Amino acid sequence: MLQPVPPSRRLVELPPCSHDVLPPFSSSVSPAVRTSSPSARFLETTPFVAIDFETATVRRDSACAVGIAAGSGGRVVLSRTYLIRPPVARFTFTSLHGLRWDDVRNAPTFADLWPALRTWIDDAAFVAAHNARFDRGVLHACCARYRLRPPRARFTCTVQLARARWGIRPTKLPDVCRRLRIPLRHHDPGSDAAACARIVLAAEADGWRAHRRHRPRRAGRKSTARRRARDAG
Repeated sequence: MLQPVPPSRRLVELPPCSHDVLPPFSSSVSPAVRTSSPSARFLETTPFVAIDFETATVRRDSACAVGIAAGSGGRVVLSRTYLIRPPVARFTFTSLHGLRWDDVRNAPTFADLWPALRTWIDDAAFVAAHNARFDRGVLHACCARYRLRPPRARFTCTVQLARARWGIRPTKLPDVCRRLRIPLRHHDPGSDAAACARIVLAAEADGWRAHRRHRPRRAGRKSTARRRARDAG
């Protein structure tokens, strides 16, 4: 069974964005893995999910919580937060996310949680993350730790997206959310994931599409030389 978030770390009801159809964040983590898989509506309509991991230490396989949010039709349609029991009891990032070993000692391991998480990921067109290199690294490290096959998910980084689309710098999650007026409780994985999803939705509303590159492809040396020769002639 997944354990409730400690009182000091409970997710709060933030003002919903105009593109939300459900309350943006639950008041607690999902009660059980077996009932925490995406709904039928998600499986039928959701084109992407956003994910955010919190880790106990600098080790990428020390995930202690994960938030995941589904975006579809210009809206955040579903979000969940799960606590995870990391392989060791050592916590050095408590000052960031507020979680301690006592909060997760009875939570499922990543391996226990993986079937539910994989359902979210496998049924999405792409996975968004703010600093995708980190979250993809945590996902793959946790899979390696438990000898699980990692998903072949295509990741979209909302750091790169915010820089390319709106020229936002610095591009930490609070900076982007402040610019786009997205509610955020930073380092709360459910809030971070929902905010990441909303960045994608804002970009889509601004004309961005996932199949396009964040930045225009530069011409190679050969094509540039040919163009110059043609212009000179």
